[in-house]
Amino acid sequence: EGRIISTNKDIGTGTTQKQTLLLANNAIIEMFIRNGEQERAYAEAVNMYAENVPSDIKIYSMLIPTQLEFCEPIYKNLQSSQQDAINSIYENLDPRVTAVDAYSTLQEHKDEYIYFRTDHHWTPLGAYYGYRAFIDAEGGQAADKDSLEKNEIRNVLGYLYDRAPESDTTPDTIEWYTVDPNNMIKTAMHDIDANGKLTNYNGVMYDRTKANYLFFFGSDHPIVEMTNAENPNGKTIVVIKDSYANVFAPWLIKSYHRVILIDPRIYTSSFDIITEEFKPDE
Repeated sequence: EGRIISTNKDIGTGTTQKQTLLLANNAIIEMFIRNGEQERAYAEAVNMYAENVPSDIKIYSMLIPTQLEFCEPIYKNLQSSQQDAINSIYENLDPRVTAVDAYSTLQEHKDEYIYFRTDHHWTPLGAYYGYRAFIDAEGGQAADKDSLEKNEIRNVLGYLYDRAPESDTTPDTIEWYTVDPNNMIKTAMHDIDANGKLTNYNGVMYDRTKANYLFFFGSDHPIVEMTNAENPNGKTIVVIKDSYANVFAPWLIKSYHRVILIDPRIYTSSFDIITEEFKPDE
């Protein structure tokens, strides 16, 4: 029932198959191909932090598989094994780095709505399971999603829908959770100016003017600072992230006092500024 299509629009994966998509299972799906050079580069980048940040700061690495990894074999086998790629990277990490196994948790829930049909990201539910895997590795207590109000934004068309106009895929629903019922979480966006000083601009965790994945923070930003007044004695965590973290962070702030998101695709200043300004904890 599936078919592979080519698109001349960039789908943002940066892989050699960035113009190839699979239409199957009522979804538009990216296809993964391994790149050993990039795997080594990722491990080396993480290890660089292990070698240079203060020894009292714990370091974690959490790689998230994409949707095709959990499809039935007739589709999954069209790509390289993401599990093998993740394991290869983890095997090359510095002993100081704790590798987080989000793969197994997501696999346990693969029949649930953990990936969007028209977008390349995981859903808030998928991100919740990733959050739970991280908190297990970190040794904390994960928030209970079932105790939170769930809301819906229906008829959402994601990033990949525009890349596959011939698709008749069913639109998505963003099922988001009220993680801040008492308005105790504050969100601010930052950048670094030419003098190396932090600059501020306003931002929100949930941007209700957006009806797609941009609902989460409105977009990507150089630095996002989230502060949870309900957890004043909690820790500070710095997340070096891509867009998958935008739906992950609202869960993470439930377990921390401060969550700092750094997007290296946009943030170009020194990481030393981040450790000095925000002081991540153990």
